[in-house]
Amino acid sequence: MEETKTIVLPDGRNLAYAVLGDTGDDKPTVFHFHGFPGSHHEAAIYAPAAARHGIRLVGISRPGSGGSTFQQNRRLLDWPADVRALADHLCIKRPFGVLGISGGGPYAWACWRSGMDEQDPDAELPRSMLAACAVVGGIGPPSFGFGGMPMSSRAIFWLSQWSTALVGAGFDYSMGKAARDQPEQLAASIDDMYLSGSRGEADKEVWGREEFAFCRQALLESLKAAIKDAGAPGPSWEAKVLGAPWGFELNELKATSKGQVVIWHGGQDMNVPIEMARKSAALVQGAESRIWDKEAHASMIVRSTDHVIEALAEGLTRES
Repeated sequence: MEETKTIVLPDGRNLAYAVLGDTGDDKPTVFHFHGFPGSHHEAAIYAPAAARHGIRLVGISRPGSGGSTFQQNRRLLDWPADVRALADHLCIKRPFGVLGISGGGPYAWACWRSGMDEQDPDAELPRSMLAACAVVGGIGPPSFGFGGMPMSSRAIFWLSQWSTALVGAGFDYSMGKAARDQPEQLAASIDDMYLSGSRGEADKEVWGREEFAFCRQALLESLKAAIKDAGAPGPSWEAKVLGAPWGFELNELKATSKGQVVIWHGGQDMNVPIEMARKSAALVQGAESRIWDKEAHASMIVRSTDHVIEALAEGLTRES
């Protein structure tokens, strides 16, 4: 498993991360933002593709997950400052990209938003630093509604607005105890969910294939690291962040060159409905959408890794 590293942020919090792919300091960098609930271990799914395309991939755990310190009352727009601190720590000298997966999608949008005003001297991630953005299976803003998502997801986003403690208790009861004491039981329950076909036939197929076994392992490690703390404070607050107004609108965002911002989504996605991708693409000026009609949620993520990383690599080459 990849080595977990930490930095101490200006406010004293720890931020956990891992460096994967082509790890040379001089390589183009892409920051990976995991799904929900998840942690930096999820980035291992993209590590082989990153190595093939000469990309240094940096997976980051958000506050309260995977070794990153919990941050009370955090907002979506607080995230770019953490990314900037890590970029400075890594001494990145060339434009980098961000890759948001599922629940990590809004965090990629928040980073892109932080550099929209090129005249703002206080921008955390100006375009001279952040030059490419990819969102894969990304959750849309609450203004889209959560219809079409699994009932459990809708309930979590709704309840978290009223009581993160109750959501955390639910996470702890359903998965947290197993993650701490019986990880094999947690793995079996996740296997059952996908292999039952309840998330679609495409997800069922990839979950059972040996060639994607490393992806399954990465997702399980990501989940365990996210929910193992008693009360799951990180994921429960994350639900509140994702289910509340983001602090900006997608129509404030724009791409200024071909391939700079790309939205990837599976047409059969049962976790995050395809309409979220279509609405997002219609709002983000200049964004490109690449819909794979036959893929679901997990299948889209694991089957598109080379395509996503290659597109990011090309975008960073153009902008450098």
